[in-house]
Amino acid sequence: MSKFRNSLLATAFAGAVLAIASSASAADLPVKAPPVVTPPPPVFNWSGFYVGGQAGYGWGHTTTDSFSVATGAFIATGENDRNGWFGGGQIGYNYVFASRWLLGVEGDIAGGDINGSAVNCSSATACAKADVKTSWFGTLRGRLGYAWNNWMLFGTGGGAWVHHSTDRTIVASAALPAAVGAVASSSGTDGGWTAGGGVEWGFAPHWSAKLEYLYIHYDATNTFTYAGFPTADRRNESTSHLNVVRLGVNYLFN
Repeated sequence: MSKFRNSLLATAFAGAVLAIASSASAADLPVKAPPVVTPPPPVFNWSGFYVGGQAGYGWGHTTTDSFSVATGAFIATGENDRNGWFGGGQIGYNYVFASRWLLGVEGDIAGGDINGSAVNCSSATACAKADVKTSWFGTLRGRLGYAWNNWMLFGTGGGAWVHHSTDRTIVASAALPAAVGAVASSSGTDGGWTAGGGVEWGFAPHWSAKLEYLYIHYDATNTFTYAGFPTADRRNESTSHLNVVRLGVNYLFN
């Protein structure tokens, strides 16, 4: 009986020692850190007012029907191409819906030197050289776009205004030799319409860059070139278009 009691005590003592050792080992184990939750990247905010600058290249074509100021008779049809660089600025406002569709309005103005020249003849012996130039243009347009985070595709359209000038130099005239070398000038600002589209990229908070194309169409009616010789004076009716490709940078006040 004594041996059984001693064995039971030894077993209990050994169990207690093992329990204490297990508790100590568990206490020494490192505590697992909670998982690190990475916040989602911020969504680019396109809504709000913005202002920016732009620069690009333009090219266009003008078709002009000329009529005699003295008699009203049709004289000739002239064709002129022009091209050149420009720069300017823009201001606008965007509103983005929960569906990511964007509505906006933008106004811009740009100045430059989009020019060209051509010799047009009303007969085999009567010719004039026309130097044409677009010195500035502006547009006021609506924009419809679709944005996904910091990228946006958009279409645009609205009204356009173009300032143009023409210097017409008589280079040949068998009927009126004294008029050779005479220069007649005209200039004016005409309205029309524009349509186009592009892509815009938000490259930093509050900053975006865009690549845009616009087609601008406008007509000029009843412009006059007076050369100082009544038979050489003309009334002109022109139809013109201008293609514009430009890069722009905007600062967004959102």
